[in-house]
Amino acid sequence: MIRNRLDADTHRPIVVTFIVFGAVLAGSVAFAGAASAEYGSPATEDASFDDGAALAEADPIWLGQTVVVETYGSDAQIHEGFDDDGEVVATVFAGDHEAAPDGVVFETADLETGRAYTIVPQNESAPGAAEATFRFEREDLDAAFETDVVTREAESVALTFESDRDAQNVEVTADGLSAGDLADVFSSHAATDDEEGSLTLGSVGGDDTLALDPSDVDPGTYAFEFAVTDTNATATATIEVVDEDPERAFADAPVAGERGSIVEVPIELEYVDEGAVRLGDRETVGFESIVEFDVEGDRDEITLLLNTHVAGSEPQAQYDEDGWGVVEGDVEIDAETVYPDDPFETPIEAGDYPLVLGDRRAGEGIGTVEDRSSLSIDRRTPPGTFSVYTAPAEDEVVGLESLQAATITDADEGRIARHDHLLVRVDDFGAGGAVDLVSRLAEGIGERGESDGTDVSPLIASEGIYLEVVELEPGPNEEATVWNSSDDLAVRAANVEHYRGDLVGAIEYDDLDLSPFESYEVRFKVTPESSYIDDPDLELEQTAEFEFVERDLEWSEGAETLGTTAGASPRAWTNVAPGTTIETSLRTHDGFDTAAATVESRDDGYRYVEPTYDLGDQSPGAEYELTATDAVYTDLEATLVGDVVEAAPAEGDEPTEDGGSDGSDDGTGGGDGADETDNDTGGTDADENGTASDAIDDAVESGEDGSGDDATSGFGPAVAVGSLLAATIAVLRRRPDR
Repeated sequence: MIRNRLDADTHRPIVVTFIVFGAVLAGSVAFAGAASAEYGSPATEDASFDDGAALAEADPIWLGQTVVVETYGSDAQIHEGFDDDGEVVATVFAGDHEAAPDGVVFETADLETGRAYTIVPQNESAPGAAEATFRFEREDLDAAFETDVVTREAESVALTFESDRDAQNVEVTADGLSAGDLADVFSSHAATDDEEGSLTLGSVGGDDTLALDPSDVDPGTYAFEFAVTDTNATATATIEVVDEDPERAFADAPVAGERGSIVEVPIELEYVDEGAVRLGDRETVGFESIVEFDVEGDRDEITLLLNTHVAGSEPQAQYDEDGWGVVEGDVEIDAETVYPDDPFETPIEAGDYPLVLGDRRAGEGIGTVEDRSSLSIDRRTPPGTFSVYTAPAEDEVVGLESLQAATITDADEGRIARHDHLLVRVDDFGAGGAVDLVSRLAEGIGERGESDGTDVSPLIASEGIYLEVVELEPGPNEEATVWNSSDDLAVRAANVEHYRGDLVGAIEYDDLDLSPFESYEVRFKVTPESSYIDDPDLELEQTAEFEFVERDLEWSEGAETLGTTAGASPRAWTNVAPGTTIETSLRTHDGFDTAAATVESRDDGYRYVEPTYDLGDQSPGAEYELTATDAVYTDLEATLVGDVVEAAPAEGDEPTEDGGSDGSDDGTGGGDGADETDNDTGGTDADENGTASDAIDDAVESGEDGSGDDATSGFGPAVAVGSLLAATIAVLRRRPDR
């Protein structure tokens, strides 16, 4: 017995694109250089096999086809199932059909998919006769125009078939169109008029393109119904033909942006999906660039992007489209700087640049001009405030999700404990175009082709921007040690979804040999090497200070006595970053309990942890041992032995404003005394809560309005990648500090 099972998943859809009556809205095909194809005779419709053995190897048989077995010298029955035990669904007779004088023929329209059928010959010794099992598959057919509306003035519109087969005949009808009209619509395809009102397209498959002059089609809505002639597959595609002119126009006039930024150029479209824009004029501004666009679908507006740091200058080699991009993912562009031939050494200058919009590119100009505007590039403004921050060593500050989850604390004139992150931020840095360029360059040197975690110090140095960490008190007769990002100071890249003009990056200081309890200054410098500083004697510099300390942790004096209460809360002082996890434990003679606590910061900057334990069943005088350990750097540990005391009355448990007990610190309450002794484990001289996360939150929470440098996302995956210059507007979680 011969059996065969077909796997429908092995048959991939064939996409067939036609260009039929109408339109620039089919520009994606025309843009790619497609042309009308030559077509042969109609496709063979029958499922034909040499003999019974070949039938068993069928791949596939489509439901509705006529099956022809050319050599099958015996009458036979077709059974449902894998053998002759199943129900007989058809009887066939050898030589009974002119299509197979020496074989058998049977129809499949009334059979079912998903079932096996077996042909069983009466005489297995007859030529070609063999028992064979086969299945049917239902053909899926989809048809769709690439746009819902086309104007009669357009040239072509694309019709796409998606089918399981690579060659088939398709009958088409449409209310309101005769067979002759349909022949005009599909004039470039081999077709036959079957009857009044219908047309058969032969050998639909491959990369077919059809064309029609839409001026002969009356305005209206047309539903084209398609039916494969030898199977049960059907599909419908609807399009509206309108008697209106296509239009293109600049949505905003004029367009403006700062030098070095990424500028948006929004364009309104009506009944068109392709066009071209020319920026500049070689006679008046000494620069010209042309970008063509093609929309894959229905859009009434697109937004082109121009990187003014890159366009026309040497870095444009890093871009496929000479500094141009687009916000929408379903728009393709093709851009070129046409003048000058040699790129500028610096970004294009501030000034007014003409913008011209039209139907297509024509040589180094625009074909039919439909609208005019201008791009005003303003001089770049100086960067804003420079600040330093810290985050727990256990937090990751590379990657958007990690930054969102990290706890960020203001560290200016404060303390940074060893291993905690040292972050820097420059407000209102701008220059989104330079940020995007450095992001792209960083991708090339990352371990996995990504900019996440990459040291981008050499890249920002190439833009004349440096970070320095400087020793403030080097000692008598000693020069201050200076670490510079161009040499021995690494600045890690981070990943954010949008750059909104403020820079945030992480300084790697583990190899800097910083001295504990010494003060340092972080300097942000923009030198005359920068493309945006014209004065060779001008250097922009901003600074922020911090004190570097060893990680420290110790229980407060108030933790030496805890009351017999379910909410006993011993306090431990520390200098590690707020948000750090401290593992604590409390051991008594009859039990052991653990509690994880997160480092908090008071309004005066002192940092602490305060776990809670249940001592309600303990007797006064019982001894306990408290242990606190850094969850990551476990060598940081503090231990204390204390005594349980009788809990004070409820009114004695009222906390004071500093977060401690009522100040008596007599050990009878649920908490400990205020104990504000610093001992180098306390906090900073300023409020370290709220302001840091709030400020960084504000940089991104204003929304994704697509304006300004936020639009760099339109340049593709590279733009979402940041670095110090590559832009880490850290979207950071606001932490409830108090």
